[in-house]
Amino acid sequence: GIVGSGEQYFPFISARDMARAMVHVLKTPKLNGPVNMCAPDGCTNAEFTSAMGSVLKRPTLLPFPGFAVSLLFGEMGEEVLL
Repeated sequence: GIVGSGEQYFPFISARDMARAMVHVLKTPKLNGPVNMCAPDGCTNAEFTSAMGSVLKRPTLLPFPGFAVSLLFGEMGEEVLL
């Protein structure tokens, strides 16, 4: 299910795109410093959860409420909910 409100943006990248990006970084000596790898179009946690449920053919009905995230994970949980 969704985490918190589900409105927070969720950066992601496919394993295939990550592998190709890593090869590109290793083969391109002109690149210097940190390299950010993520999908070109972001999505919200709710959109990602819905898509993942469809792909896995699993229901995504049970949400993970924001207060529970904060209670279980403390400050790190607060960051997840931003």
